[in-house]
Amino acid sequence: MPGQCHRCQLYGHAAANHAQPGCVKCLVPHWNKHCERKKEAGGKPSCCNCGQEHTANYKGCPVAPKPKPVNKINSKSSSACGKDYRPAPFPVSNSWNKPLPWVKPQTINETCSKKSRHQIFGHSGTVTTTLRADISTIISILQVVKSAEVADLAAKFRNVRHGVDRLRIILENP
Repeated sequence: MPGQCHRCQLYGHAAANHAQPGCVKCLVPHWNKHCERKKEAGGKPSCCNCGQEHTANYKGCPVAPKPKPVNKINSKSSSACGKDYRPAPFPVSNSWNKPLPWVKPQTINETCSKKSRHQIFGHSGTVTTTLRADISTIISILQVVKSAEVADLAAKFRNVRHGVDRLRIILENP
């Protein structure tokens, strides 16, 4: 649907391509703000497209282009698939239970029996107890040291980004 020129009020081109102004309310070529016909004064508008008594931007104007009707497809009368459409049958067996062709089938019991827990994880349960002991040692050392020194050390730690720089700070502060 072609648009309406906001300069001359005719259809089929834009205001950028037209220099002559046209009023929406009357047939005189001037801007809308300079028009003498006011609604309060009782002056009847005139369409510059058809000459009838309505404004030029009235959508019911016989000259105004009408939108093309949209062809609606009736979904009940015809389907995209045709009359012979049948949904696919459900599979007889579950495909998720089938092993992949490139994977050697193993059961869970075989996997667990081959290796003990110690071999799988590479360490025993003593790592967590050692870590707890180290943390408690560090906390007890920090409680003995003066709190001002700890605050200064923490401020220096916040200013650096890398672990190497933090290690250097620890080594510089005995």
